[in-house]
Amino acid sequence: MEGQTSDHVRYQVVIRGRLGEHLASAFDHLEVDSRPGQTTLTGTFADQAQLHGLLDQLRDLGIHLISVNPADQARRHPAEGTFEEAGRELKPDSEGQRR
Repeated sequence: MEGQTSDHVRYQVVIRGRLGEHLASAFDHLEVDSRPGQTTLTGTFADQAQLHGLLDQLRDLGIHLISVNPADQARRHPAEGTFEEAGRELKPDSEGQRR
């Protein structure tokens, strides 16, 4: 098994609304970033089954899912209509391209 790489991947899961302190404690293994109208949960997942477990938990709690993306990809903030890439904000042009 030498040379085997880890399949652990960081994901950002964006949900609608802000999590209260009690509900956020259910996700204490994740970084929680609340912004007006949405919350981003970021964490490392061992495999797809673990990621799906989080998505199932969100569904069971009735939490509205906005997006799921690998954390290293550009993130779009749906409520703001902007993108973030490598620490800078990009606005979509009239054709939806990031500039």
